[in-house]
Amino acid sequence: MRNATVRPTMVKKEIFTRLSILLILIGCSFLLAPRSWAQKPTMVTLKNGVRLLVQREPLAETVTTCVFFEVGQADEGSYPGINALIARGWGRDTEFRSERSILADLAGVGSVSTDFGPDWVLLRGVSGGDPSDVRKMLQTLLTNLVATPRFTPEIVLSTRGALEDAAALEKDSLIRNALATLRSRVWGISAYGQSPVGSEGRLPLISAEAVERHYALLFRPQRCLVTMTGNVLPETMAQIVRASLGAAGWQVGRVPPKPPAVTIEEIPANLPDKILPRSAPVSLTMLGYQAPGAISGANDYATLLVLDAALCGGKSSRLFTTLREGDTPIGYDIRTILEINRYRSLWAFTVIGDGDPIMVRDTLKRELAAVADNSRPLRDDEIARARAFVIAKHERERQRQPERAFALGWCELMGLSADTELDFVARVNAVPSDAVNHLATRILRTFPAVVYSQRFVVDNGTNREAVTGK
Repeated sequence: MRNATVRPTMVKKEIFTRLSILLILIGCSFLLAPRSWAQKPTMVTLKNGVRLLVQREPLAETVTTCVFFEVGQADEGSYPGINALIARGWGRDTEFRSERSILADLAGVGSVSTDFGPDWVLLRGVSGGDPSDVRKMLQTLLTNLVATPRFTPEIVLSTRGALEDAAALEKDSLIRNALATLRSRVWGISAYGQSPVGSEGRLPLISAEAVERHYALLFRPQRCLVTMTGNVLPETMAQIVRASLGAAGWQVGRVPPKPPAVTIEEIPANLPDKILPRSAPVSLTMLGYQAPGAISGANDYATLLVLDAALCGGKSSRLFTTLREGDTPIGYDIRTILEINRYRSLWAFTVIGDGDPIMVRDTLKRELAAVADNSRPLRDDEIARARAFVIAKHERERQRQPERAFALGWCELMGLSADTELDFVARVNAVPSDAVNHLATRILRTFPAVVYSQRFVVDNGTNREAVTGK
């Protein structure tokens, strides 16, 4: 009976160990739920039409401000890439402050960045939580950059050159080039078929006068949404935003036209495959489908995310286990690219490997068809794993405040409403299995666009012969 007596020191050590583990778990759960201590956002609509969405995070030490404009590629008309040019040219010069003065204003206060997508343009600022820092950031963003920007011929010329370089780099990258080609095949002549950065052939047509007209017509209060996340009060922020815009005379003025809808045709059944005019030591195959856009609603949005994860989210997903780890693997990198747009989304399946691209295409089509016709539908356990995968990925991506502020505004601007972001976990957990399989049938029974690259084999290290399927 030597072990019948337990020493007090051992008991204390075990208690201490268990308490330590408990505290670590509590800390991890707090980190993985950054919005658990955030308050429900408040929406304020100013008289000039600007919408202000404020989410207070009482424990936050910084404040993120996102200024969204509902200006997309459908608004660009004869000047594809003009929104990207505006985003990259913001802050180079304004009526009241030069670029050097703006940088001096932001010194010790925070930083400013820009972004753009098929349906929006974004100006973002991150500042300290001190009220004076928040006020300075809002004045810089709204009074100078939004209300009184200047796009001189010199600024347009240099920014246009940067976009031309970006367009050239897009061609040099195999995956980015394939994705741009796939977009043009999936969307045809619609606005979504254009590259967001424009094309080398059309960018030189964008003049300073065209930029000024485009900005004055569309970047108006009625198309503006401001989101703020941090330890700030909605009423106080509304006063500062109103004063910052009013100081520059940015009032109602001319009402911009409503955002045009993007007209999209279905992918035709007889659309031929597109072979990329380049050789590489590996083959790349892409299948692109049209999927529901954000306008279809929050339920379709959540269901599409779960469906994507069930098919190709992680190493336990359907396609990875059958086509990557199965008896006859078709590639060493199998992934999906899901681009959520307002009117319709792009869902691309990508396989990289050394196999014949025609074989890869046909195998991938057969596997997806088995899901679409319910001969091999997604199982309940696969969908349960996909829900957990989507939620974990979402929580990981929301660890930083700028991402939370962006997601809140993006959901509101795209028509999903901010509640979709706040109730994301509950909404994903509520997605039924039959809805996932039903959506798979809706999408995968349509015809995909196909893009693939050539690959070459080396003979004695001297000759290269391109190999493609027939």
